[in-house]
Amino acid sequence: MSPNIDIERNFALDQELYDAVRLIKAGLGHLQNISLGNDFYHLPLLTLATGFERFMKVTLCFRILETTSEYPKPSDLPSGRKGHDLIFLLKRIREECYLKDYLDNIHVAKDDLKYLQSEDLTSFLTVLNNFGQSARYYNLDKIIGRKTNTADPEQEWQKIEMEILKSRP
Repeated sequence: MSPNIDIERNFALDQELYDAVRLIKAGLGHLQNISLGNDFYHLPLLTLATGFERFMKVTLCFRILETTSEYPKPSDLPSGRKGHDLIFLLKRIREECYLKDYLDNIHVAKDDLKYLQSEDLTSFLTVLNNFGQSARYYNLDKIIGRKTNTADPEQEWQKIEMEILKSRP
């Protein structure tokens, strides 16, 4: 079953993947610039959250294209708050992309799935997820008296950094 090829859609899929990778690289680069003199976490959190969301959606698009030979329809990808929910997207990738046949035939796929199920990745994505869904405006919400349902995103990220530092000799 070969996909119904649409050059414009293929180009858009390629561009979306490229943008996702560049956003993730930019976010990681900005994290490397964090220091005592530069504690601006907002930019790396924003670029990482956006990059991972796009990357996971592109992954689902490829899976849909592979299994149906059709490009995804709007109903195939989550929208609204679910569309920005990185934990939800990760769950779909685990369930839809890591099938038994794939895991049995591709040895490294088991390691990939193990990492996708790890607490390390979940805690990392949870911080990005909270930031992308509601904590982007954490300080503005505080200013106007709106109840915040997440912790300060910078403090949450610093907790992850400390956990990583403590876990390594």
